[in-house]
This record gives sequence, structure tokens and C-alpha cells, in this order.
Amino acid sequence: MRQITPCRTLDGFRAAYDAGGRWWNRGAKAGDGVVSPGEAAAAAGNLLADTEALLQLALHLQSMPPGDRAAAWKMLNAKLLKKFEGAGVFPREASRFDAEAPPGSLAIVTGDAHELEPRDPGGVLPFIGGEPRGVQFGVTPVYLAFHLRDIRGAEGPGALVAWFRVEPALKPGRWAFAGRVHLLEPASERRGAWTRFLFAEACAPREGIGP
Repeated sequence: MRQITPCRTLDGFRAAYDAGGRWWNRGAKAGDGVVSPGEAAAAAGNLLADTEALLQLALHLQSMPPGDRAAAWKMLNAKLLKKFEGAGVFPREASRFDAEAPPGSLAIVTGDAHELEPRDPGGVLPFIGGEPRGVQFGVTPVYLAFHLRDIRGAEGPGALVAWFRVEPALKPGRWAFAGRVHLLEPASERRGAWTRFLFAEACAPREGIGP
């Protein structure tokens, strides 16, 4: 998982995304007011505008004020817009995530995050490729797992977010996580209230941004 510093203004978005891409992105020009897939890939530090790059783009857009977000959206060229809309990255409320987020879909979940301890609910994690079989270990021994609660304090179990434990832990606080939704099959009676989790590929701090 990659932690990003979100663009909070249109000027910041232009500086990050309207930068010309890499040398082989011949159709991309810095400062032309148009963002191509190559520029989105370069902004994410990737070679291609893959899923991770699109998730990072979604996090940046979500962090901007509505007016700046609308202007940034208009900068995406037709090819990048098609990729982004085809990926279907949808914001999900933490309180409704477990009931409404379809397995296999991409999502952004924002909330107040608290790391789960190894004694907290575990389960069987499916392979990332989406196979129905699972690997037989709990969430927390191999993955870092965070519990997200709604910023507005809505009722519900909140959302379960996980990523590989070898990566640095995040400090508790308000975060937005972007990734793919997976089912959480019970390995024991300790699963708790969750039936699915978000495997995070990118995250961004949300302190001071608002709901």
C-alpha cells in the first residue's frame, strides 16, 4: 500500500497531473490543461495507468473542494476518463461498507481508523485474484488490519481494511483507503460482525479535509 499526500487544490492537481508524463508518452504535454493516462501513471509513480494509479487519482479528486474537483475532472482526456469510469471506484460509507460494497469492486472508504490487535476477529482471506478458495490464517497475523468508523458517527459495524503486515503501520486518525473489496470467510467464531474487507492499495490522510 502506498501513502500519498493528497492534492487539495486545483493548482496542486495541475502540478502533479498536468506534467507531461514520461519520455515515451509522446502525446502528453505539460501545462496543456489535459491529463492523459501516461500522466496519471507518472503521477502515481507507475509505468501504466493501472488500478493503483486510478485509485490514487480517485483519492486526489476526493480530497479537493467540489469546485476544484469538477475542474480537475474536466481535465481528464477521453481515454483516461474511460479507464477511470470503467474501473468504477465508488466512495463507500464505513457504516454501510459491509452491507453494500460488492465483492470484487473498487472502493474508497473514509473514517476514523484504529489498528486491530492480533486477538481481534480473524478470518480466511481469499486470494487477491478473486478465487473462491481462501488461505488458512487470520487477518492480523499476516496482515495489518484497521477498523474504520464513520466520521459522522453513524451506527454500524464500520469497515475492515487490511494490507500486508510487512508495510509500515499508520497512526490512528482520519484516513481514506482505496482498494478492492474481498469477502472474509470465517476461520473461527471470532470473525465478529464483518463479512468483507477492503484490501488497500493506497491511502491518504483526511485530517482537516472534512467528511
